[in-house]
Amino acid sequence: MRGLFLLAVSGLWLGLVPLSAVRGDDYPTLKPLIERGIASAGGREILTKRNVQVLRYMTTVTVGGLERALPGRAVRHVGKRIRVEVEKLVTIGYDGKQGWAVANGMVADLLDEQLRQITGEIRADALTTLVPLGNDQFRLKNLGESRVDDRSVVGFRIEQEGERSVELYLDQETGLVVRRLTEAPSLQEPGKLTKEETLYRDYKRMDGILTPTDIETRQNGKVIQRLKVSEAKYLEQIDDAEFRRPAA
Repeated sequence: MRGLFLLAVSGLWLGLVPLSAVRGDDYPTLKPLIERGIASAGGREILTKRNVQVLRYMTTVTVGGLERALPGRAVRHVGKRIRVEVEKLVTIGYDGKQGWAVANGMVADLLDEQLRQITGEIRADALTTLVPLGNDQFRLKNLGESRVDDRSVVGFRIEQEGERSVELYLDQETGLVVRRLTEAPSLQEPGKLTKEETLYRDYKRMDGILTPTDIETRQNGKVIQRLKVSEAKYLEQIDDAEFRRPAA
């Protein structure tokens, strides 16, 4: 179940979390690039208001040593709730308090590290939108310039007390996020944490907001999931039933 959970929730882009804006350590230096990224995506006002995202995609996952391409759907109330479906495989949900999973027709609660992982993904994906950055609970450390694929980027580490750090790498031209590094339970070594890398490519404007349509997640250099997004809708509200735990 943990492996399916990781495959289902890793690397999916979220919308925005409105937080008060104050300084972090290197935030003043990084702010122009961060603001450029927010403007490129669609603008702070629109992204903050339309903070529910509904995605449809094809995902390539490895099950039993074999690759399978399956359709999926994700619904997110940014920074709060999430539902991720991979058709004929697994559905994962978090309603703001309780996490759950459905696989093979059986419903189970997410506990301990599984629950921490899904809430950590919600937090990391919200940070990936850039809007929360500048809040005084975050400390930003400039990691300097580097390259991702063929793009020149600037990286920085986001630190928050009691939370795992997140590294983001922004395209110097557009400010859009092209790479993210987080810690996640290892698929190769159960019980251990490892660096998980997510690459965001081929941004397209969908429903008025720039959205990455090719999202690749890796552990130890090995691709564990790839998403091809075909549709994205951005809403102001969503029915609570989307996130409700199914009856057992």
